[in-house]
Amino acid sequence: RTASTNEAGIFRFPILSLGTYSVTVEHAGFKRSAQTGIRLLAGQTSTINFRLEPGSPNEEVTVTSDAAIADASKFDVGRHLSSREITNLPLVSRNPRNFILLQPGATGRSVSSPLVINLSSNGLLRRVGYQLDGSYNNEADLGGFHLVFVSETFVKEMQLFSSGYSAEFGDTAGTVVNFITPSGTNRFNGTLSYLLRPNRLSAKPFGFIGDGRDPNSDGRIFIGTVGGPIIRDRWHFYAGYERARLNIPQIIRISAANRVGLINAGVPAATLQDPTATDTLPYLIFRTDLQLSERTRIAFRYNRFDHDLRKALSFGIGSVNTTERSFDLLGWSHAIAGQAVTSVSETFFNEFRFQRAERISGNFANDSTGTGPSINITGAASLGPAPNVGVLGKNQSTIDLRNTVTKVFGRHSLKTGGGINFIRDTAELPSSRQYDFNSVEAYRLAATGDNRRSYSRYTETFGDPRLPMNVIFANLFVQNEWKATQRLKISAGLRFDLYTPPDAEPDSPLPFSRKFRSDANNFAPRLGIAFLLRDGKYRTVLRGGGGVHYDPPFLNYYRRALQNNGNPRFLTFGVSPNDPRNSCAAPEFPNTLVSLPPCATPELPDIDAVSPDFSTMYAVHSNIQAEQALGENMSVTGGYLYSIGRHIPVYRNINYLPSGRTLADGRPVYDGSGRLYPDFDLVLMSEAVGNLAYQGFFVQLNRRISGGFQLNGSYTFSKAKDDAPEALPGSLSASDPSDRSRDLASSAGDVRHTLRLSSIANPRIRTSSKVGNALLNGYQVALIVFADSGETQNIVTNLDLNLDGVFGSTGPDRPVGIPRNSLRLPAFFSVDMRLSRSFKLKETLSFEISGEATNLFNSKILSNYNSIVLNANHVDTATGLLRGPLPDFSSGPVTWRASRQMQIGLRLSF
Repeated sequence: RTASTNEAGIFRFPILSLGTYSVTVEHAGFKRSAQTGIRLLAGQTSTINFRLEPGSPNEEVTVTSDAAIADASKFDVGRHLSSREITNLPLVSRNPRNFILLQPGATGRSVSSPLVINLSSNGLLRRVGYQLDGSYNNEADLGGFHLVFVSETFVKEMQLFSSGYSAEFGDTAGTVVNFITPSGTNRFNGTLSYLLRPNRLSAKPFGFIGDGRDPNSDGRIFIGTVGGPIIRDRWHFYAGYERARLNIPQIIRISAANRVGLINAGVPAATLQDPTATDTLPYLIFRTDLQLSERTRIAFRYNRFDHDLRKALSFGIGSVNTTERSFDLLGWSHAIAGQAVTSVSETFFNEFRFQRAERISGNFANDSTGTGPSINITGAASLGPAPNVGVLGKNQSTIDLRNTVTKVFGRHSLKTGGGINFIRDTAELPSSRQYDFNSVEAYRLAATGDNRRSYSRYTETFGDPRLPMNVIFANLFVQNEWKATQRLKISAGLRFDLYTPPDAEPDSPLPFSRKFRSDANNFAPRLGIAFLLRDGKYRTVLRGGGGVHYDPPFLNYYRRALQNNGNPRFLTFGVSPNDPRNSCAAPEFPNTLVSLPPCATPELPDIDAVSPDFSTMYAVHSNIQAEQALGENMSVTGGYLYSIGRHIPVYRNINYLPSGRTLADGRPVYDGSGRLYPDFDLVLMSEAVGNLAYQGFFVQLNRRISGGFQLNGSYTFSKAKDDAPEALPGSLSASDPSDRSRDLASSAGDVRHTLRLSSIANPRIRTSSKVGNALLNGYQVALIVFADSGETQNIVTNLDLNLDGVFGSTGPDRPVGIPRNSLRLPAFFSVDMRLSRSFKLKETLSFEISGEATNLFNSKILSNYNSIVLNANHVDTATGLLRGPLPDFSSGPVTWRASRQMQIGLRLSF
């Protein structure tokens, strides 16, 4: 590339490929000046300053160094992970989303599978904007889930932004995660890898009881990549394939007494033996880049992932499911993407992106899956097929089109553009034929024929569970980066987001469900300032900024409002055998109804709705930072983060009127005797009314690779409070429908202390002996350290204390005097490690042997207390007061995070 400076001496090379560059400056009457070794990471702007010396252009002054470590062009808070880190940091799971936790302001749990991590950013739970090469990669129905799965084979670098990012980025109120895929170069290169996870090298899962057998967690992974030129300097390709086959031990946590009772009721003993699931995970990617002309570059990418999980009981270790509840999770996801970059002139550029992505998955029966209806014995066991077996639970596709124009003039770089995303969702809701029993003995009576109606409730669904939805997400933005002086840089932008909801049913029985509101007021200003306070080797950079960030509403809110709007599209009928109105419709176990009996008198229907004034959730993020260089390759940054969240969706029942009675803390009691809409029982409405406040102080250390050693670390002290109980859409609701302030407490993402460290070291030891040098060198040690002060948990009852009807008679309402999320899990410390030794076989051929472990020291990390649900023995049902002190939750059953897992690997690189 060649460019000329303007009258202010400023030059720019926009939209460069990732890699290492050299820059040479020439001018008549001055010595030629060159700087080499400038590494450009994803989304990074490197500022390189030159001072020309008088002399002949034939003379050259060459400096070999990277851009200054304290970056005066950076405005955001986050991390950039280089290809060296992606390849060499420990990652037994092969899931690069675990790296998202290596940034300030982010908390959560790493995972040992391809699933998403449980992430909180700036106190907001599951608010993540996933991108793949800058294109949209989110599930639109739920927060925090990605549409197309990626593995390390798909990723060259990662951009992570938690605050301060420009108006170009959006579609989330939380963290932006952009995965950059690899591309070929002018040299043929590739890898062949084999990873082995022997069961004997991994620790037994915590809490494992088993049936006399050791758990089987063997795994084998094959990886192959290749890239290179098709036409040198013009056309390159990259291809990668990965296939993993993993065994997943599972534990059936049914007590010994209940096992005896189930066998006496005729349940085969084989269904109570701990099964092992097998997961087969193939990944494929192909990418090609072509310099179509002197001014135009294009790229094309195809990637695919297939999921083949056999005989799964539940995600995670431990459940009361028998093997009759096992299912096969089958599905696939793929994406076809293209990019075109055109240089209209030296100062005018256009970038166009296209991606079509799709994911389909469902749960299907296998030879262990039970037949007949589902059977749930409260707190004891689950028999028969799960309600979601045979259901295509995920069927979503997106077509994402984006275009950006960049114009450089004077001291300004103006970028403007926008995008439109067409989303189609045709998932199915689970169909249900389920018997509920209060005890194993009640089930025995029904199973043996002594009392075919000993169940507490029978539920069956009728109608069509499919509901196609089409929505459009669109955005426009303008962003100007102004180099006001040699030391001051200002970034100002404005973004507009529009999220159109699906079409409502015009004949919905509830009047305000006949049309969904489209919020067209989503303007998001952004501002960033970077000031070079002191230049030189120990430069000091001050930064600050803030902005508004909108979060698209989850489609699941609208799906529920369409599916459960009171029309008989998809009807759920429940009956108790002792209900005098419907005793004629109560089947004898194990029969099902197939159709609604003529004698049935259905209860008033429960419906879901979206508030007629539903607004788009947004967050306002702001930050102040100071970065101090400690040398040419190390800096430390200290900063303050402040965020507020507004319009967070919360569910509550709006139909019941207060009865006049209250609990001991003043919460109104509702008994259903008075209704706002008499034709319905519950009207569970999603309202965008929740608020959040987050503040955090962080320190971030960055030592880039130098002398074979690299280190990144951050410590964050933070606090987050909200009044929005929204674990998943509809899984929690307001504890007092009349007063949201009763839910104001620590948020689900409130983790006070968070420490993250990652390092890669290639120690170099020089001796006078060639043999000694060969034996002592070639090793690499990589570490990731996680330390948190503990997450929150909510203490609830299995009682509907305020009788608002939400979740039926099982609550879950909080007892009086117990704030939301008041229980803290213990602090934890965990280390992941990778040790490798490389051997150079030829100049372009090397061999590596490695061993890596997650949770190296087998730290026993508590995931959650299983028995935090209080019953009538603990809580007075009339007042809501505790009958005594809280029980010791740690003495009951608990769930632990994964124990130590280890794998060894061989890699041939050429």
